[in-house]
Amino acid sequence: MWDRHWCRGATERVSGLAKQIAPFLEAARKRGTQIIHAPSETIAFYQDAPQRKRMLAVAKVDPPVPLNLIAPPLPIDDTSGGCDTQDQFYRA
Repeated sequence: MWDRHWCRGATERVSGLAKQIAPFLEAARKRGTQIIHAPSETIAFYQDAPQRKRMLAVAKVDPPVPLNLIAPPLPIDDTSGGCDTQDQFYRA
């Protein structure tokens, strides 16, 4: 999830998704699930946060072998970067 995407339409969609997923995340947290927040452009702000340090200390495990599946087509035309709105916030 991001707080702002270079494409306005993507920012609007993820805002709606965040509202829908919030109750699920809260329930998962109450059950002890580690929720990973992985910001891209704001890492300096979180550099020394206790939550980040706690996640960095979690034991690393090897992921399972990927399944041999054919990737489905994207739900949007991404030939121009994937933005579905004409006005954009910024280009990263």
